Amino acid sequence: MVIVVHDQSESIENNLPAFLTIAHAVNCEVIVVENTSTDNTPDVLKRMKADYDNLYTTYLPQPVRIISQLQLAFTIGAKAAHSNRIVLANIDRPPVCNEWLELLDCEGEAALVYTINKGNDVKVCHKSYTALEDVRPFIYKAERRSGRGHQGRRHKLLSGLYDAVAVSKDRVYEAIKYFDHDIKGHHLLALQIQVCWKNLCSRGG
Repeated sequence: MVIVVHDQSESIENNLPAFLTIAHAVNCEVIVVENTSTDNTPDVLKRMKADYDNLYTTYLPQPVRIISQLQLAFTIGAKAAHSNRIVLANIDRPPVCNEWLELLDCEGEAALVYTINKGNDVKVCHKSYTALEDVRPFIYKAERRSGRGHQGRRHKLLSGLYDAVAVSKDRVYEAIKYFDHDIKGHHLLALQIQVCWKNLCSRGG
């Protein structure tokens, strides 16, 4: 599992233990890439490494302008991973139960996990895709540069507001290229329609 963080010491304190706990249950490593933070994020990670033996950390040494820093950070984390399937996760969207990581066992080149809260009940839903290209519109929409793709909304599943994506290691670098794009206007609207239609057609899955 790869997580990129930047100036998110509070989120790390609150949420990283949940990732580490469920990952430990299935013998999964968690790789956190520290993206040139200016707060005490490095200190928090150093302290947590002493408590969790499945936590690995690395960092971007300095800002880069040639490619997206987020893409580069995920690439560094993916290269450090040993698993044949890699989860690209967000520190602000922590897992709520062990079933969250079942996406590691989903068939196909990619899978998405959704957490749906219904009152006091929590439902975890996985969507598996045979080809990475099928998941491209979901990543483009949800992980666009504005960061608005994952704000809380109703109809989360139909909107494609997933919690994490798992990709086979031989395709993960292609998946990372779908992150952090500046998508606006009619291009974003087209993605919203495409994602909604795909999820409507797969609601029985």
